[in-house]
Amino acid sequence: MTRARKLVRQVAMRLFGDEVGCSDGGCVFGHPGGMQTNGGCQCIKEREPVILKRNLMRMAEVARVLACVSPETPAPEAKQ
Repeated sequence: MTRARKLVRQVAMRLFGDEVGCSDGGCVFGHPGGMQTNGGCQCIKEREPVILKRNLMRMAEVARVLACVSPETPAPEAKQ
């Protein structure tokens, strides 16, 4: 897993918890490691509109946080 993918995964987990993402190796929220599938990220594929909207909003939040993080600065903690 590349450094960038690890950072995406770390930010997504800090913001939304361990359950974020799917088991695909190319998951938009980063892959947690271990066994993986290769059928495409299920987070943005043929979902109910409410779930798809939630995941797109989560992706936007991860992107906002990553845009504010320099390589030397750790990602901020999630707001509770």
